[in-house]
Amino acid sequence: VDTCSIAAEAYPAKMPPPLRQLLRQALGQLAAMAGAQGQQVDPGALDAALDALDDAESIRWGIDVDAKDGSVAIENAQVAVRGSTPAAMLGGDVGTPLTMATGPAGDADRRAIEGHWCSKAAASLVSSETLASVLPSGSGDASPEALFGVLRDVVQSMAETGGLEVALTADTAEATADAPLPALTVALRVKDGKALEKLVKTRLGAADALPPGVQARFDTGRAGAATLHAIDVDGVPGLPGGRVEATLAIAPTSVFILTGADVPRRIEAAITASGRPQQGAEALGRLTAHLAPLFAYAGRLAGAFAPDDPNVERMESASTVAAGEPSATVALLARPIERGVRYRHRADGGAVTA
Repeated sequence: VDTCSIAAEAYPAKMPPPLRQLLRQALGQLAAMAGAQGQQVDPGALDAALDALDDAESIRWGIDVDAKDGSVAIENAQVAVRGSTPAAMLGGDVGTPLTMATGPAGDADRRAIEGHWCSKAAASLVSSETLASVLPSGSGDASPEALFGVLRDVVQSMAETGGLEVALTADTAEATADAPLPALTVALRVKDGKALEKLVKTRLGAADALPPGVQARFDTGRAGAATLHAIDVDGVPGLPGGRVEATLAIAPTSVFILTGADVPRRIEAAITASGRPQQGAEALGRLTAHLAPLFAYAGRLAGAFAPDDPNVERMESASTVAAGEPSATVALLARPIERGVRYRHRADGGAVTA
């Protein structure tokens, strides 16, 4: 036997009303039980999910085990009723490419974590009313007001491009006990970087806009078409020196948030690689963890801060095993399908072995 698969499928929209009501009650009871055990479920989100059952033509769950390559995959696919609002929205994302990059292609083998999200449908849901409900104003506290205001401005500018695009990578290759944070790069596509930059400066430059220990320094340099701004956070527990330094880079049609070294080169490379479809990166999104560098990173830090921890040896052993495999990754993939979306969580053979 080369492969083994098992699947189950439900058709909520075809269920008679009494059966749907029983399903609602069962899910409500499960949510209540989870809440009693400290795992709170948002009632609004639960109600929305239950209401969505009326528009769900089919929901499929499955698991695949491939004996040839040793991989294991868990899949969930949801298809909306033809003519419903979800069906129209989800169908619009088929074939939507990611155009944002976080660096040159040659850096790909250094990435411990990489991911992206791009969706036209999500952008259509963004409105001033939606943002105000999710990121409310009027609290009277200057710091949350400034932070929520910046987030509203950024998301609004992203939506005005016609689609929400986010890409991120985390590089752990240079992380040490003295500088344990990974080199993080987050890239966002925006409509008008110059206008957004003015809003950010106004909000974060206001008196008491930032909490104690956080400082914003504007116009600290340039990298290609981007203007650089620094965000310094002091008093971070558990970090050598207690300080985190981040860079906010704003270009005409993109925003980058970075930590780590060699920031100008990384920004210039990301800007150069952006603006065109990224190979293998389409809607809706993907998050991939590369286990060899992740285990090596965890082992280095554990060895430095807790050398007697028995997990240090396990991490080092797992890193060695993963590094010896052609690939050792765990990935979560979301793809639009006709009138729906498919989620797939896959661990390849190297990851299962490690």
